[in-house]
Amino acid sequence: METILNCKLEDLEDYYRLLGCDELSTTDQIVSEFKVRALACHPDKHPANPKAVEEFQKLQEAKEVLTDETKRKKYDFWLRSRITVPFSEWQALSDSVKTSIHWAVRTKKEQMLEQAKDTNAKSTENQARQWPAEVISSDEQLSSSIPTNEEQAVGLERRVLQAMKKGEDPYSILKPKEYAGTKKDPHIVPGISDKRLVGCLCEEDNTAIVWFWLHAGDPQRCPSCGSYYKLIHHELPH
Repeated sequence: METILNCKLEDLEDYYRLLGCDELSTTDQIVSEFKVRALACHPDKHPANPKAVEEFQKLQEAKEVLTDETKRKKYDFWLRSRITVPFSEWQALSDSVKTSIHWAVRTKKEQMLEQAKDTNAKSTENQARQWPAEVISSDEQLSSSIPTNEEQAVGLERRVLQAMKKGEDPYSILKPKEYAGTKKDPHIVPGISDKRLVGCLCEEDNTAIVWFWLHAGDPQRCPSCGSYYKLIHHELPH
């Protein structure tokens, strides 16, 4: 928990930059770049340099993640999410906590035209290297990341931090009477069809409205704040 709260930009693992690659690099390209860099900093060539061992271990870690299809998919998702949590710590989080944190995930890079590959190769690599700087240059991106200080967190982010400490579901931190719309006593939404678009204002400190489709049947939970809503069918007067 301390690692997450005190996370700095330099603590984030940028495996692509470390190996001189980007999201479009193939496995063969990644392995090739690893061999070149690993040979240059191999501990056997620098026995008196402790940093060589550390650098070699980071290269090995980057290669193991980026050459494994499953691990690479998870890493790419984490990378595009811009969340200020180390990748190693993010992997340890439960799926429910990951889902509860609404990250603005970037779309994956699209393959460039064949004839433009060489021209844009350096530009693509520079963009991959600069992504941590973008985290602190955009208020919108900052709002989707976990604050480094728990006292600064509000609303859903604060609830998630508290839940992580206690090992609980983030939506169970607040007592039912402290926020509207519980599973047993949901907000009632009238409708003339089997589904209706609902706008939830969520926490008091959140001025943005979260829209989601509410379907007839059991109460549904707002994907942002956790308030429950239930659609009740009403017939139009004849």
